[in-house]
Amino acid sequence: ALSHKATYKYSENFTPSILGYAQIAQTNFNVQTHRQIIGINPELSYKTKSLNLIAGIDLAHTSINGNRSIFALPKVETEVQIVPKFVTLYSIWSRTLQNNLFSEWIQFNPFIQMDAQLLPISKIEKRSAGFKGNYKNFSYNASLTQRIIKDAILFANDSINPRFFDMQIEKNMTVND
Repeated sequence: ALSHKATYKYSENFTPSILGYAQIAQTNFNVQTHRQIIGINPELSYKTKSLNLIAGIDLAHTSINGNRSIFALPKVETEVQIVPKFVTLYSIWSRTLQNNLFSEWIQFNPFIQMDAQLLPISKIEKRSAGFKGNYKNFSYNASLTQRIIKDAILFANDSINPRFFDMQIEKNMTVND
């Protein structure tokens, strides 16, 4: 994986940046797979004493064995200080891509088995909102977070040998944190 970020401080409040990245993998386990994610992510940051706003869009090109897709993935982060240092409201909405490689999953769980299927690239949407702050030596942070994962990788016990797990693909999964 390669990535590089360039930032320019335009003014006291505005900071544009651009991130370029590439993830390219060739695997030869049960199925020979050539996969890649190449993208560019321009962002704009606006910051004052009471407001912090980051907005951008991730333009990504994906390919698995020649099957190509193009994505435009938004990112918006906000922070507003209601009472300076005591109460800050924040929210996050972002979408990302996750390259699912069998070689990485086997490091996470050495007991998985894989049939001859291609692992998809997962699309992850994160929505979060909350408040945070501090008073003297006491700090707090409370939030609600929801992740929607398209083409998520799950593990299920193998019915023949329960010591092992089969990888399954869940088309649409919601996780509330």
